[in-house]
Amino acid sequence: MTRSLFIVIFLGLALLSGAGAQAAPVLRGSVTVDDDMIRLGDIFDDAGDKADTVVATAPPFGRQAVYDAEWLFNVARANGLEWQPASRTDHVTIERAAHAVPAAQIEDALKAAVAKEVAARGGSNKVLVNVDNRSITLYADPESDGTIQIRDLWLDRDASRFTATIAAGDQPGAHTTKVSGRVYQVTSVPVLTRRVAASDVVGADDIRFVDVRNDALASDVITDPDVLIGMSPRRQAVDGVPLRAGDFRAPIVVSKGTLLTMIVQTPYMLLTAQGRAVEDGAKGDIIKVMNTQSKTTVDAVVDSASRVFVQTPAAMQAAAGAGGRTLAR
Repeated sequence: MTRSLFIVIFLGLALLSGAGAQAAPVLRGSVTVDDDMIRLGDIFDDAGDKADTVVATAPPFGRQAVYDAEWLFNVARANGLEWQPASRTDHVTIERAAHAVPAAQIEDALKAAVAKEVAARGGSNKVLVNVDNRSITLYADPESDGTIQIRDLWLDRDASRFTATIAAGDQPGAHTTKVSGRVYQVTSVPVLTRRVAASDVVGADDIRFVDVRNDALASDVITDPDVLIGMSPRRQAVDGVPLRAGDFRAPIVVSKGTLLTMIVQTPYMLLTAQGRAVEDGAKGDIIKVMNTQSKTTVDAVVDSASRVFVQTPAAMQAAAGAGGRTLAR
């Protein structure tokens, strides 16, 4: 037999032998599974018709399980796979596919559940919750609808602390964890959307709402926006800050230096005189007004942009003074 013919026959036999052989299984180092079971095909490449064989339960969502060389060898042998560990350090890490639920989503779910319970006790229907463990992580099935369940909610007597179990959905095996924290009841209060000068009038478009903790809410803070609309600040008011009732008044209708008609009214007569405003005043305010003839200053109630009423007997006489005009009644 010639050398060339021998080589051809040898290569042909090798090819025929290789075609009938199955590739040896190869251990995979790390795997992420999206099922609740671990199969041979998750652990080994080239597991052949054994690939779908279930060998273990998958770890919880977002968790890992590590299987060592001894366990892997026993599983391979029990299922007829021709595999042996290369060393005692061989292992595979299996992780369950999951996504971390955002902290804001957890907090929103807690707020809704706690607020419902507080309102049922007669408290505010708005709350803030501060979770004790700010680094808490909850893992959910990537294919879930993202619903967070609040279980076993407990509030103390004054509804200032809570404990609960939160779950990433209602499916079997959903990741759960316990949480605790503080509860603060809050009130929505109107604040300004811009800086408002003392000469400005507050309109509906100048108002927005912020939530303020009840334990930080002063007793004179304005909670009704209707109290603000049509009013002016006594001094420039800043935006975004809770507002106090004493900081607002009716809009200024009389400015300092304005010439006014001073009216002294009794059941028997009506006296008028010219005066000059010594200070600004809103409708209904009592301001200082000086008689332009007698130079006497009296207190008068602002009635309009051009008229004030003087009401006390002594002030009546001073207001009438020189230049006054009396009309019999």
